[in-house]
Amino acid sequence: MWKAKQGYFLILPALLVLIPISIYPLVSTFRLSFHEWNLFKSKSMGLFVGFANYKRALIDPFFQTSALTTCIFVSLSVGIEVCLGLGISLLLNKDKIFHKFVKRILIIPFILCPALIGYSWRFFFNPEFGIMDYLFKSTALVGREVVWLGDKRWAMAVLLFTDIWQWTPFMILILSAGLSSVPRELCDAAGIDGASKIQLLRFIIIPLLIPTLGVALIIKTIYSVKMFDKVFVLTQGGPGRATEVLALYTYREGFIFFHMGYAAALAYLLVIILIVLVTLYSRILYRETK
Repeated sequence: MWKAKQGYFLILPALLVLIPISIYPLVSTFRLSFHEWNLFKSKSMGLFVGFANYKRALIDPFFQTSALTTCIFVSLSVGIEVCLGLGISLLLNKDKIFHKFVKRILIIPFILCPALIGYSWRFFFNPEFGIMDYLFKSTALVGREVVWLGDKRWAMAVLLFTDIWQWTPFMILILSAGLSSVPRELCDAAGIDGASKIQLLRFIIIPLLIPTLGVALIIKTIYSVKMFDKVFVLTQGGPGRATEVLALYTYREGFIFFHMGYAAALAYLLVIILIVLVTLYSRILYRETK
C-alpha cells in the first residue's frame, strides 16, 4: 500500500509549491478580464464590465491583424518543420555511427535560450555586417540592399527561418524516436510484396507515426501560438505591425498601455485558441487511431 502511493508523497512538496503559483494567476487573470482597469488612472481594479473586454477584442482591428499574423506564422512554421523533421528523420533512420552523432548534436539549437537565438539572428541579418546578408549577396540570391528586419516582405521570412532553425531538430528527434518503434519486419514484408518507398511511407510508416506526430504537432503549435521572446527581440512586431503576434499584442496592451483588464481578456482568448487547437488535434488523432 505504501509503495503504491510512495511516488505521490515524493512529489507532494513540489505540488504544494506549483499549484498555488499556477492556479492563483489563472484565477486572478480570469477575474481581472471582467473588469476595467487602467494603471495610468488607478492603482486598484476598476468596475465590473462583464464581457465588454472580450467584445472589444473581437472587433479590435489590431487584434484581428495580430490573430491573422499568428495564424500565418503557426501554419507555416508547424507545416515546414514537420515536413523537414519527417524527411530528415527518415534519412537518419539508420544504425550508422555518423547518424547517431548527428542526432546528438541536433539538440543544441533547441536547448538554447530563445532570447539568445533572437539576438544572434538579429546580428546575423544585420544589413551592414551580418553574415547572412553577406552570404545572400555573395551568392547573388539577393541583388540589392535589403533591410531584412525593416522590410514587411522579409521580416516574417526571417522570423520563420529563425524558428525553423530552432525547432526542426526537435521534430527530427521526436520523429526519429517514433520511427525506431516502427517494426522493421513489417517494412521488409511490404518491400517483398512489391510496395514502393512512397507506398511504404504512406500506408505503413505515417499511420504508425500518427501518435508521435500528434504529440509533436501539439507541442509545437502551443509554443508557436504563444511565442513572444523571439518576436520581441528580433522585430518587436515591426515593421509596423507586420510581425505582431497575439502574445506580443497582449504584452503591449498590458505592460505598455497598461490596459490590464483588456490584456487579461486577450490572454484568456489566447488560452481558448490553444484549447480549441489541442482538442481538434486530439479528435483527429483519436479518429485515426481508433
